[in-house]
Amino acid sequence: MKKILAAALALWMTMGAAALAEGTFRVGVKQDVYGFGYYDEATGEFSGMEIELGEKLAEALGYDEVEYTAVTAATRGQMLDNDELDCVIATFTIKPERKESWDFSTPYYVDAVTVHHGFGRAEGKDGRRILRLDLREGTFQGDGGSRRH
Repeated sequence: MKKILAAALALWMTMGAAALAEGTFRVGVKQDVYGFGYYDEATGEFSGMEIELGEKLAEALGYDEVEYTAVTAATRGQMLDNDELDCVIATFTIKPERKESWDFSTPYYVDAVTVHHGFGRAEGKDGRRILRLDLREGTFQGDGGSRRH
């Protein structure tokens, strides 16, 4: 019975939103991740799973058109806050402090962070091995600086 009620509520909410939605649905996506969010400069088109999700979501909400904007880890939150986007469909780690500012869906893709390094070894002045990791600014993994481990 709960499943039926949940399905009925979801349908009612979608239909209600569709009646209110009009115009262009503005979606932030990655532009450099082939298969997820990729911008082809030759065609001027976005493609990938996240673009398909944007199309389905816009259709379910009753929007006439979808406009995609390339986002990065450093720009996506600010663009949501400034009302430049209606939603972001791109990598966006769900953290408690972020939940205070934005609503998140259930994750549609979960990935792990890995470290790749060459075969060479760097040594510090004291003879200890040094592994230099450069982490992209704005990511959950780091603050943009290099760290020695």
